[in-house]
Amino acid sequence: MSPLADFFLLSKEQILQKADKLRAEGKPGKAAELLASGLKNNTEDFELLLALARAHQADEKGRDAAAALKNAVSLAPARSKEVLESAEELFYNGNRSSDLGDLAFEMNVSRRNIEPAVKILKTLPDRDIDVMLSRYGKVKESLDRYQGPAKPAGTRAKDTGVFLSLALLHYRKGQPLPAFDLLDAVAAQSPDEYSQVNEAAFQIAATGAGVTEVAMRYGDVLLKTGQNEKALELYSEAAKVQDPQPVIDRLKNFLEKEPDNIGALALII
Repeated sequence: MSPLADFFLLSKEQILQKADKLRAEGKPGKAAELLASGLKNNTEDFELLLALARAHQADEKGRDAAAALKNAVSLAPARSKEVLESAEELFYNGNRSSDLGDLAFEMNVSRRNIEPAVKILKTLPDRDIDVMLSRYGKVKESLDRYQGPAKPAGTRAKDTGVFLSLALLHYRKGQPLPAFDLLDAVAAQSPDEYSQVNEAAFQIAATGAGVTEVAMRYGDVLLKTGQNEKALELYSEAAKVQDPQPVIDRLKNFLEKEPDNIGALALII
C-alpha cells in the first residue's frame, strides 16, 4: 500500500517518521503530501504542521511553509514561540523565502523582539520591503480612520505593532525621519511601550550616526519616554555641530513641563 493509501492506519508519530524518511530521501513533495493527509484540524496537528512547513521549505515552497506555520499558531496560540523559532530556522537555513521572513518579522514585532526583527529586515531585498511597506501602510490608514469605542488592551497592542513595524520598515529603507514620526505616535499613545520605543529608536539612530537631525529626533523620543539625561547629551552634541537654535527651541518646550530641570537650563545657557 502507498503511504497515502494507508495513512489513516498510522499514528501521528508514524506519519512524522515516514515524512522525515521521505524528506531525507530527497522527496520533500511526497513528505508534504503525506503530512497534509494526516491533518485533522485540531491541536494535535501542531507537530504535523511544523513538519509540513519543513517539507515545503525543503521543496522551495516558502509561501506554503509560511501558511503551515500560520495554521500552527492559530491552532495553538500558546505555542507561538515554537512557531517563531521554526520560522526563523527555516528562513535563515533555507533560501531566505520572503514569506517566511515576513512571518518571522511580524511575529518578532508582536513579541516586541526589536533586534531580531531588524536583523530579518536587513536580509530581505528592497522589493520585499516595498511590498511590506505598502501592506502595513494600508493597515495604518485603516487604524487612523477608526472612530469607534476604546479598544481592549490586546487589540491596542496589535495596533501598536503595526506602527512599530512601519517604523522599522522605514528605517530599513533609509528613511529615519518618518520612522521617528511613528515612534513619537507610539510613545504618545502607549506609555507601557516606552522600552520598546527606545529600543527601536536606538536601532534607527545607529544608522544615522553623525547626522544631527537624526540625533535630535532620537533625543526627542528619549524625552518623551523619560530618558532626560540621555536626551540632553544628544542635544548637547547636536548643538556643537549645527545652529544651536533648534536645540534651544526643543529645550524651551521641555522646560515648560519641567521648569526646574537644571541640566536643561544649563544647556540653554
